[in-house]
Order: sequence, then structure tokens, then C-alpha cells
Amino acid sequence: MTSSPSSSPRRIPLLLKFRRNTSVRRFGKSIERGGKYILRHLLRICLRTPPVDPHQLRDIHRILLVRPNFRIGSLLISSALLPALHERFPDAQVDYLGADTTASLLKNYPVVRTFLMSRFFLLRPWAFIGTFRRLRKMKYDLAIDPSFGSFSAVLYMWLSGARYRMGGGRWAAGLCNIAVDKKKGGHAYDGVVFLARALDVPVRDHPYYPVTPAESRKAIASLGGLNLADKRGSFPFIALFVGGHQDKRWPNESWIDLAGRLHEAGARVLILLGPEEIHFGPKIRQLLAGAIPVLDPLPLPDFAAVLQQARLVATPDSGPMHLAVALDVPTVAILQQESSRKFAPRGPQDVVLIHPTVSEVFEDIRKHPTWSAQASAS
Repeated sequence: MTSSPSSSPRRIPLLLKFRRNTSVRRFGKSIERGGKYILRHLLRICLRTPPVDPHQLRDIHRILLVRPNFRIGSLLISSALLPALHERFPDAQVDYLGADTTASLLKNYPVVRTFLMSRFFLLRPWAFIGTFRRLRKMKYDLAIDPSFGSFSAVLYMWLSGARYRMGGGRWAAGLCNIAVDKKKGGHAYDGVVFLARALDVPVRDHPYYPVTPAESRKAIASLGGLNLADKRGSFPFIALFVGGHQDKRWPNESWIDLAGRLHEAGARVLILLGPEEIHFGPKIRQLLAGAIPVLDPLPLPDFAAVLQQARLVATPDSGPMHLAVALDVPTVAILQQESSRKFAPRGPQDVVLIHPTVSEVFEDIRKHPTWSAQASAS
């Protein structure tokens, strides 16, 4: 059974294809790195900031968490710091400077105000200036960059006018009052842990995302239409996220093969398409002959609520991979690059595979502790 009528293939604009070209991106990155190297040293000379002992922070009433990255994963990786900040500074107001692409996810987090950066600011510089005027009026006591390496985050902290600035990585040294060290080559989730440790506050070592009861009820109702739930709740099923960014994707044919094998082995399966895979929907529905439900891209909060109902998620290195981790759903990460290891899930029931075959993924899923629930409930 499918989720909706097949969508017609979507044509990708020429400019977007050019921007996604691997060679173009590598060339742009090399120019960016060179420019940032020069700029970093100039800023250290002009904006050198005296250090402050984080244990001596007092009278912190307004905090700004700064993560203006457009990817879902960047927001989620920073999320674990929010409860820690509320514990360390219980009377403080915590705001978030993020990106417009993740605004819908921010609504469920314990932040009072959100300020959003947009790619359209390049065409509307007055909007960019207006955002920082509003930030400066807030008179923040503390701004924190959880990225450990983002030039824009450190720059935006400085532009916000915050009394204290806290961060890590190359840009933080000399530009932040509180520069936190992190072990080189460590996991992406470790940055938040080191920041919390500097503040003497406990923190979970992976992202979190709170789904509201209303969102859960809506997800179960949607799954009911796919024969994956009834009025008592959702049935055990495996979610396969077919998506990802450029060379991090697993081939679509491999997903079809894996879905078919899991279905034949007795598991309930749900295929979730990413925004760039929506054109693949008609083909996958045709090849699977309606035996496995397929969901087109959903609004991020709805997507998260559906993902939370899964007993197991298989996904490439992607935003949904971090979302599954944030929802504490056991995750099978199908990675195409060694560099993705630093972003891979690391929970006790998570599985990480590098360049796996379909057979290897299938066997690892069958060996997973959740498999007995999948097969017996079918």
C-alpha cells in the first residue's frame, strides 16, 4: 500500500546541479579555506579577547546558542546542550540563532526566542543587519558556539555583542573569552560534552529531540493508513530512509533490494523518501508493486514523529540519521565514506557499516536485537 498517488518526476534546475557538482564544491571549499585562514589571523590581531574562567560566570540571565548551519544534523548535534544550560543557569533565558531550514524543529526545544539566518540574506543584506541589531538589543550575557570550528558562528557571537563568548576549535582561540579544547579527531557529538564539562554540568552524549503527544498521535494515525498501526499504537516496523547528501547516498537499487529481502523475511518495512529522492517515488512504488508503503517527504516535525515509531532505522549519513539517534531509535548507519565515522551513531544498539553490500546490511538487521519483534509481529 502506498502513501499517496505517484508524483511526477521533478526537474532539478541547472544552477542547482552546478552548485551540487563535486568538482565545483571542492574548488569552492579550497578558496574558502584559504580566505578563512587569512581572515582568522587578522581577526585574532584586531579582536583579541581576554580569557575568562567558566567557573566564575555570574549573573547570567540571557544566553544565545549559536549554530547558524542549514543542515538538520548541525541543529540536532547542538541540542543536547539545551537541557544542560537550563540546569547550569536555571534562571536564564536561552535563545537560539539557527537557520531557516531547521526552524520547524526548533519549535519543540526549550528556547524562548529563535533568530534565523537565511541564504537569501545575500540578496537582502539589510535583513542580515536587522537580525544583529535585534540580537544586540537583547544584551546577551553569554553566547555559545557548539560547532568547534565554525567561522560564521564565532563571527556571529561577536556581532551579537554578548558579554562572554564560549566555543572551541581554531576560531575560538583568541576570539572567545572561554576557549574549550576537544580531542582532535574525536566524534562530532563530543563537542557538546566538552562544553558542558567546562561548565561543570552533566549532559547526554548524543542529540535529543522531543516529539509532542499531538505529533505522536498524528504519526500513528498516518501509519494506520499504511497498515502499520491501529488504535492501540504502531506495529513493529523497520524504517528505511532513502536519501542523503550527494556521495553519502546508498544506491537506490540497493534500497529496493534490501526492502524486498526484509519484506520476504517477514518484517514490516516503511520507506521514507528524502526531498531529492521524490522523483524516485514512482519507480520504487512500481518495482515494489505496492507491497511496501512509501512515504514522500514530510514536514520535519511530522517526519520525526513517524521515525520515532520505528523499532529500527536504516539510513545513510544524513540529517535523519542524527534524528533517529536523537529519538533514541536503534540505527543502522550505512556509510559511504570513512570521514562519516565521526558522525556515526554510537549507542549500544546502533550498527555502523562502511561500504556494505545489501547482503551485509540485511544480515546485520536480522542479527539485531529488535528483529524478533519485527518478524513475530508480521
